[in-house]
Amino acid sequence: GRGRGDAVSEEDDCLDDRKCSTKFMLGIFKRLGGEAFKNQDGQDFVCFSAGGPEGAEDARRTYSLAAGVAELVKVAVRADVVPSRHVREELKEHLSMQALAAEPRQTHVRLGAHDGAIYLDLGDPTWRAVRVTADSWKIVSDVPINFIRGKDAKPLPLPVRGGNLGRLWDLVNVTDDHDRVLVLSWLVATLYPLGPFTGLSIVGNAGSAKTTALHFLRGLIDPSVTDDRGLPRDEHALAIAASRNWVLSFDNLSGIAHWLSDALARVTTGGSFGDRTKYSNDSETTFKFRRPFLVNGIVDFAERPDLAQRCINVRLAPIKVRRTESEIYAEYERERPRLLGCLLDAVALGMASPPIPADLPRMADFAAFILRASPALGHAPAKFIEAYQGNLDDSSAAILDSDELVPVIQKLLDKHKGTWAGTAAELHTTLLRIATNPHAVPKGPRAISAALNRLEDILLKRCKISIVRPPRSSKSRGLILTTATK
Repeated sequence: GRGRGDAVSEEDDCLDDRKCSTKFMLGIFKRLGGEAFKNQDGQDFVCFSAGGPEGAEDARRTYSLAAGVAELVKVAVRADVVPSRHVREELKEHLSMQALAAEPRQTHVRLGAHDGAIYLDLGDPTWRAVRVTADSWKIVSDVPINFIRGKDAKPLPLPVRGGNLGRLWDLVNVTDDHDRVLVLSWLVATLYPLGPFTGLSIVGNAGSAKTTALHFLRGLIDPSVTDDRGLPRDEHALAIAASRNWVLSFDNLSGIAHWLSDALARVTTGGSFGDRTKYSNDSETTFKFRRPFLVNGIVDFAERPDLAQRCINVRLAPIKVRRTESEIYAEYERERPRLLGCLLDAVALGMASPPIPADLPRMADFAAFILRASPALGHAPAKFIEAYQGNLDDSSAAILDSDELVPVIQKLLDKHKGTWAGTAAELHTTLLRIATNPHAVPKGPRAISAALNRLEDILLKRCKISIVRPPRSSKSRGLILTTATK
């Protein structure tokens, strides 16, 4: 392939003329095998397939439009040509028009699937990736996927076979056997881009190495300069973070707003987020993505059922023997290539299709994938089911313990001998009348209905309280709450 030094031809003259300079820049774009296109979110991108770095001249390299123009400017500057602002803007406009006329393409961050294989972008200057199939994995230079990279993305190490996942526990302070099973399960599922995903919540007291655990776990999948960022301020900020990162990680949470809890639940299974297009009053930019997330904090934060049932919770014990940061980080870097290789072995095994049990827990696709991968993780499939079901049960119990509405509903049914029927408005009035703490009752009939929708599954499974909504054609009114008889 042609190197970057060949991207500028001696035939490109008339460089002082603005029109000719734009033509000169487009000539560089052509010699670099440049193509412009829009991705699945309608954003402009450019891809180069020639003139790459030494040893990877023909590697596919994809950039946002602005970053792609910057790459072209670098090539021009190396030829002693400095495009003016007018030329750069004209070039950007021309490439945007090319993108509009081209067929849209999928862009991917860190992981993507193509033709039965998955690809993991190593993030290095050669744009190599790991290709994983049901048979095995290998490092490849010919990558058929348009990978894009956020400015804060860091490279992964080259994976190495023959490691031992048990070495992870010398680095990450997870001591409970079930929690270790769940952490490994989260890591492997995060490397499988077809999802759906779960979140991982790391809880522990001060000094339990929560932030170190966050750094080390994310560093095995999607290392980033900003892996310990704070919570996003709104859905737009969350969408921007997801467009530039594979793993969404947030450090040192003390709580979480309801809107963000609902948004993270949507993120794990696939969600769309819309916002007004910049510099426009009547256009909307839509982001659609599915991402795993990783958080830590001193207290459990997943109090709403939708998020709690999509989140793995692990608790770190106090550290008994402390090591210096330089020592543990050096050991992590030594082990990281082999740990990544072990995880890729498990992903390859999980992509195979042996029989799986028919009775799967919630997040069945996630559970089915981990059941197939379990032998490569060093534990029996039944141990994963035991650990995961226990995690779901603990989450349900925590929600019931923290939700002040539940005991008020139980008190209502005790007073009415196990059955109550009426409208949402009547339920609201009745609950206010019997509640010791009126703040435990949502404000208004609409809020009562929303709370029942949120708690319905957990009330049935944990409290044996069923909620029936008869059809409007029925003579029954609104809601029927019933406690199952033993």
